[in-house]
Amino acid sequence: MMRFVPRTLGVQDLLLHPNNYRFLDNPEYKKKLATKYHHDIVQETTLRMLERGHQYQLPALRDSILANGYVPMERVIVVGYEHAPVRKYLVVEGNRRVAALKAIIRDANEGSLSITPQQERDFSKIPCAILERLKK
Repeated sequence: MMRFVPRTLGVQDLLLHPNNYRFLDNPEYKKKLATKYHHDIVQETTLRMLERGHQYQLPALRDSILANGYVPMERVIVVGYEHAPVRKYLVVEGNRRVAALKAIIRDANEGSLSITPQQERDFSKIPCAILERLKK
């Protein structure tokens, strides 16, 4: 049995899923080990794949979030991730939305994008649902 626990989480605590089903048709895709998902290079590669693949439409989603704000109509679904030295959550549903937010935050921090303090707050913490397995 499973349950969803609603919680607002920091985008920095969310790991993009590098073995997302969307990547299976991408010739650049290489399956990643679950114990490595939290490594910066794995996360950067995953974000880059989403940004470069026109089929993922990440730039359009990013532009929509910048223009309209982040609208959490459907919560991002995550599971606890046990391999990182600090508490992280793996995105199982909502990879593109989280990737768009991570790209916005990265570009703002690098100085190539200007966002308001309110946008920074809105884009840094989002409502999620943590999927937990109930103990028997």
